[in-house]
Amino acid sequence: MSFGKFYLIWYIIRFMLPVFAKLGSLAIFTQGVFLVLALFWGLFFVWKYIQLTAYNEEKVFDLVFFGIFAALFFGRAGYFVFSQEAEFSLLRFILINAYPGFSFYTGLLGALGAIYLYSIYKNIKFLEILDYLSVGFLTAMGFVVLGRGFSGETVYLEQMPQILTNAEGFFKTVPLFLLKSTVFFISAYFAVRILMEIRRENLAVGLNFVFTLWVVSAVYYLSSKVENSSLYILGLRLNEVFSLFLFLTTAGVFVYYFRDKIFASFSTAAKNVFKKRPRGGKKKTDGAKEKGRR
Repeated sequence: MSFGKFYLIWYIIRFMLPVFAKLGSLAIFTQGVFLVLALFWGLFFVWKYIQLTAYNEEKVFDLVFFGIFAALFFGRAGYFVFSQEAEFSLLRFILINAYPGFSFYTGLLGALGAIYLYSIYKNIKFLEILDYLSVGFLTAMGFVVLGRGFSGETVYLEQMPQILTNAEGFFKTVPLFLLKSTVFFISAYFAVRILMEIRRENLAVGLNFVFTLWVVSAVYYLSSKVENSSLYILGLRLNEVFSLFLFLTTAGVFVYYFRDKIFASFSTAAKNVFKKRPRGGKKKTDGAKEKGRR
C-alpha cells in the first residue's frame, strides 16, 4: 500500500464521520451501519455453533432477541437513573437518536435476567446456552466499538495512563476504539476454542461465559480511565465500579477452577528451587566405594 493511500485511510480514521451516507433527506448513520453488522455477525456465529447442539434454533433466536430487547430497555433505564446530566421523560427515553445515552452494565444485567427467565420457561440450560452465545456476543461487541469509534470517539493512547504512553509516533496516536475492537475479535477466537474444549468435556460448562465477562470487564475498566462518562454511583464512575467488581469476581472463579493446576505448578517450582543438592563429602565417599569395588 502506497503512503498516500495509507495516509488517506488514517485521515478518515482520525476524523470520524458520524453520517455514513445521505440519500436525499435520509441520513444513514455510521453507528447504525455497524450495529447492523454487529447484529448480523453475532447472530451468524450463534447460528453456526448452536447447530452443534440439540437445541431448537427458533427457540434460541427467540431467546437472543428477547435478551436484546431487555438490554435496550434496561440500558436506557440505567442511563437515566445514573446519569448526572439527563432529565427523564418518556419521549427522551424512546428517541434514542435525538437523546443518546446507554448504560452498558444495566443493559447486560437486564439481558441476562431476560435470558434466564426465558431459559427456564423453555427448559434451556442457562449456563450452557450462554457458552454458545458468548462467541456471537464478543464478535458483536467488536463491531459496536468500531461503530462508536467511526462515529466520533477520539480517545487515543496518548491520553491513557502514563504506564501506557511510552509508545512513540504512529502507535501513540492509535485510537483506543481500534485496540478495544481488536481485543474483542481476538477474544471471540479464544471463546471458540474454549467452547470446543467444553464440548469435549475438558472444561466445565459456563467457563466460556466467565471468560467473556472477564474480557469485557477488563476492557471497560481500562477504557473507563480515559473515556468521559456521566454515569455515577455513590460518587464513583459506574463503569469503573462494575468493571472492577466483575473483573475480580471472574478472576477469582478462574483461580478457584484451576486451583489444583495452579497449586501443582507452584509446588513443582518450589521443589525445584529448594531441592537439596548432594554434598561434596558424600560424592567423595561414593567415589571411594566405587573405587574399592573395582
